[in-house]
Amino acid sequence: MDDDSVLKALDEFQILGWVTLTGDLCVTVHSPNPKEMKEAYEVRAALEEIAGRTAAAFLKGNTADLLNEVGAMRAAVRDGSPDACVEHDINFHLAILRASQNDVLVRVWDTLAFDLRIRAVIGKISSEMREVVDRTSPLSTRFIEGEAERPVSC
Repeated sequence: MDDDSVLKALDEFQILGWVTLTGDLCVTVHSPNPKEMKEAYEVRAALEEIAGRTAAAFLKGNTADLLNEVGAMRAAVRDGSPDACVEHDINFHLAILRASQNDVLVRVWDTLAFDLRIRAVIGKISSEMREVVDRTSPLSTRFIEGEAERPVSC
């Protein structure tokens, strides 16, 4: 990567509170903050619930992409590939957010950088990946049925 790309990435990490930039390219990396992670995931759940209610009507009968992501997550767990599981989990949730057709929700979700947050703690949660997949699968069924009247939380 060129210097400008590295600085841009580090600046984004600093905005997230993960690093502190000082002096002439001096970077201090901070350990993941459990309280901040919990708070970010509470916000994520609220965003996804809002998106899920709207997306349910659009996704009714049109869930092939969601089902493919769930299948890929199961395969990743079976193959012992937490990174692949995370990638497909993120794709699953982004598909729901995009189906809501609410660009603000998608931007806020992107700003919270959940893909980076989960990758920062992947070693600690890799044993829980099967549970993540098991929680995600019923969501696919709810979208197949178009259940917009019940809250849909990811």
